Amino acid sequence: MHFLNSLIKILIIVFVCCPYYVLAGNRLYVTNMGDNSVSVIDTNTNRVIQTINVLNSPIGITSSKDGKRVYVANSESDTSNYSVSVIDTVSNLVINNIKVGEAPTHLAINKDGTELYVTNYDEDTISLIDTNTNKIIKTIQTGRSPDELIFSPDESLVYILNSFSGSVGVLDTSTKSIIKEFFVPGKPHSIAIHPSGSPAYITNLDYISVIETSSNSLNYTFTAGDWPSAIAIHPTGNPLYVVNRFSRDISVIDTNTYLIEESIMVGKTPSAITLNPTSSNLYVTNLNDDTVSVINLENYSVIATINVGHKPSDIIYVDTGLKGISGTVKTSFSEYNELNVINASVYLKSSKGIIYQSYTDQNGNFIFEDAEPGNYTLTINAKDLVPISKEVILNDELEFVPLYIKMALYEKGDANGNGIMGIDDVISILEKISGK
Repeated sequence: MHFLNSLIKILIIVFVCCPYYVLAGNRLYVTNMGDNSVSVIDTNTNRVIQTINVLNSPIGITSSKDGKRVYVANSESDTSNYSVSVIDTVSNLVINNIKVGEAPTHLAINKDGTELYVTNYDEDTISLIDTNTNKIIKTIQTGRSPDELIFSPDESLVYILNSFSGSVGVLDTSTKSIIKEFFVPGKPHSIAIHPSGSPAYITNLDYISVIETSSNSLNYTFTAGDWPSAIAIHPTGNPLYVVNRFSRDISVIDTNTYLIEESIMVGKTPSAITLNPTSSNLYVTNLNDDTVSVINLENYSVIATINVGHKPSDIIYVDTGLKGISGTVKTSFSEYNELNVINASVYLKSSKGIIYQSYTDQNGNFIFEDAEPGNYTLTINAKDLVPISKEVILNDELEFVPLYIKMALYEKGDANGNGIMGIDDVISILEKISGK
């Protein structure tokens, strides 16, 4: 009985997918304003692989187009040091906090990743940041309470929604100045622009305004669900996806007729939305049940619900471009939650005899960015844990699945530590216990 009780506490090594094609690359980053964190989600497994602590009440989030940096607007401050956190996507560490204006809410970055625009909601300004130096190079006055902002497809303009002015500011990116301001119905909240550059679609929490961008004039208004907030558009320009906070659904709208084609129920108080690059999945944050809904756009069904941090407010899909072998190493006991295995030695040996070495960090993560495609043997050693050795394949395709590994404690056969059990024995016995 003592043997069985001890054995049940052992967590076996588990690889989530098979065969073992691996990468660190395709992720979702989710700001959690209720617990001052960012959840990192592997989009291949739809599970949180890391949680990053940032500063107070993170709301808006964006990334450089090369996927190397993620920028987070921290909207509150105890010391008036409002900031934007800069996250390195290789290590998933905050490498800088840039001081900006009061109550930063949303961000937009140009395609070459050199200029970052940040709206400061309580200060009625935009901070323009040079990302090479992480310094503010200009502060631009806006209308009242600037909120969401977006580049035009050719990046010649930035459109800024001024919530309490009921207006949209148009910023010329060559002069870094507001060249026009026009008014829209209600309080503008979120904006999407057709890939051709016109029209723009703006939610105002009651309905959606269609704006002809060449003349900055209102063409049409239409309704979606109850309290339309966030909005996104398919890369082809049709359809639109509208997040309805109070009716807790996503409206799929034909941009030719402005009629609702589908309504997809999600979680409580959906707040933000993003698509993956292939437009096969849609991701929605649910503010009041701390989840992200994953929607398959072929059949408009929710295929996964991911638990994240408290009050997820914004979300972005990031292809980090990392192609290498990566993984997360954990251990667990029946009485406790999973624990990170830190400072474990990780060896990667190729079929050609080349050996790479790494160590797990404080989150139990490791990565080999410089490994070439091929067949490898992965070996992990950690104190008091059973070593693991497994064959892995690094493919040269675009998408891979990161490894998720759980290590087992040694099961000692007697007081002298003899009779160490092998992994196959443990798996076999636990399969019998579990009836599998």
